[in-house]
Amino acid sequence: MQMRYLAIGLAAMVLVRAMPGYAAGPDQANRPNETAIAPEPSPEENETAVLPEPSSEEMELPLPDESMPSDRLCRCLPPRQPAWYFQADALALRREFSSDRSFAALAQAEWTEAENPNFVDPPTEGEDQRTEEERARYLWSGTTSFSNALTVDDTNLDHFQGGGRLLLGRTLGANSAVEVAYFDMADWRGTAVVRDNTPIIVAANKYAEEAGDLQPFMTLPGSLFSPLSEFGAWVDPVTFPSQIPFDGNNLTEIRYSSSLNNLEGSFRHWMVRVPEYFQASLLLGVRYMNVDEAFFYHAERDAIVPAEGLTVSAASTSVTTDTANPLIGAQIGGTYEIRVTRGWWLDGELKFALMNNSASQETLFVHDGDDDYQGTHLERAERNTIASAVDATFATKISLSRHVTLDVGYQLLYVSGLALASNNFSDDPDILLSGPGSVLTNGSVLYHGAHVGLMCVW
Repeated sequence: MQMRYLAIGLAAMVLVRAMPGYAAGPDQANRPNETAIAPEPSPEENETAVLPEPSSEEMELPLPDESMPSDRLCRCLPPRQPAWYFQADALALRREFSSDRSFAALAQAEWTEAENPNFVDPPTEGEDQRTEEERARYLWSGTTSFSNALTVDDTNLDHFQGGGRLLLGRTLGANSAVEVAYFDMADWRGTAVVRDNTPIIVAANKYAEEAGDLQPFMTLPGSLFSPLSEFGAWVDPVTFPSQIPFDGNNLTEIRYSSSLNNLEGSFRHWMVRVPEYFQASLLLGVRYMNVDEAFFYHAERDAIVPAEGLTVSAASTSVTTDTANPLIGAQIGGTYEIRVTRGWWLDGELKFALMNNSASQETLFVHDGDDDYQGTHLERAERNTIASAVDATFATKISLSRHVTLDVGYQLLYVSGLALASNNFSDDPDILLSGPGSVLTNGSVLYHGAHVGLMCVW
């Protein structure tokens, strides 16, 4: 039987060598002493063959779209096969937040002694029988007014600030990928100051027993009134000003700072993927954000010894409110990618996150000048609440080379449920003195701005 198979194999080799067009194999190339004998060409084959000229259509090379596999048509997008992609962006975001909350009011008043019809001269002998109303020598006239001199908006915190973003992704197959993204912004900072050295006369209807005489009015060294006194709410023709330690300021200053950083971990699944035209993907993941803020209020006044009335001592007040907003929760989103032409895509991405905010605030109150509020006082408060974020990005991607893509776009990020420092400033001196503190999480901020960066695929 084995001899029969061997004979069949030898016969097959002979037939193959006898076939026209057979070329010498590698075994002949390895034997230099043997010369391969080529068959002599026929007279017809000796004539020069004239080949037709190729047409312009035949000479044109195929376009990359026609020659490249579908998953490599454009390096603008992560490839289907397992690969890494990395993106680095420069950010310029603007913080949009408007607040007309006032931290200094400028008082303007006109005084006339004859304006109080109940004013009578004290008796020369015996006990003073005048009522409190009669003791009022000066009253606020009808033209007295307070106007805002300093608000949160004066800090001009709504400006563009620089930052950076990094993204690292890994495709897991034809339609899935995992991504980690992080961005951090430089702090937004703003300062506003107002000064006033115009003395103002206010009613101080107190019978000064220690002086043994009536002190019907006082002159304050400045016309700036504080939110700690409800901007002069104590000024009354009968009641003595219990909040005088905080008013009559020559200077009021506020400083505001805010920071933002963000970390995301996502799983991306392409629902529709036709790289020649369109792609759409679903994104699921976890998002962490941190918004920290600090608000600083400072007011001070000089001492004044008027020719008449009560002597007003120098005083200074500072309140520093720090808030922290660590947010963490689930995120869902989607991305569409539309091909404009070869190497150029338009992208849009929308994400929504629902997060827990472990908000906290810390307030430091420092006063110098009045015994009742003298010293340093600290109060804290915490609370958990629900916060949310909506993140939208629109971008264009242009392929620069086989592995590098340019990414230019605009981002809008809206966050609500925040404890903003300016909102958590307490204007009640008794709470600042002894508490209890509280946390307000009713703040919201819009961030928006442009980004430009590069994505690399390998």
